[in-house]
Amino acid sequence: MPPADALCSLCNSNSESYDQMHHMEHLIKQYSRSVPYTPGPHRTRPPTSSVLLTGSTGNVGSDFLALLLSDPNVTRIYALNRHSPDGPAPMRVAAQFRTKGLDVSALNSKKLVFIEGDTAKHELGLESNLYSEVSNKMAILIIS
Repeated sequence: MPPADALCSLCNSNSESYDQMHHMEHLIKQYSRSVPYTPGPHRTRPPTSSVLLTGSTGNVGSDFLALLLSDPNVTRIYALNRHSPDGPAPMRVAAQFRTKGLDVSALNSKKLVFIEGDTAKHELGLESNLYSEVSNKMAILIIS
């Protein structure tokens, strides 16, 4: 098993260097050799994508959100978060970005849509028209 701090340092880095991505790919190959692989249908990512990201207020979710915001191929990000007494999701995400040294101004992107819902409820607890929009446009789902 790789040291957790080695993986975390790659995930928490603000740098998008090729060397780090290459190192992460190497670690994945090294530690997944014994995992059986069954090829599925070949899928390609559309040139532009809409993403549904859950948990963007958390430690891992905020890193995913920062990466998605900087990706020009991502045209819409639906950030689905639970209601919290700690305040609205945009405020909690901004606090997480500040704590991690991420670019808080990126949260002003027009492609970012914060949604409050509940993954345990029917249609994520969203109004029907919003659920329909998200489900029709979403190409990628990231659960963090």
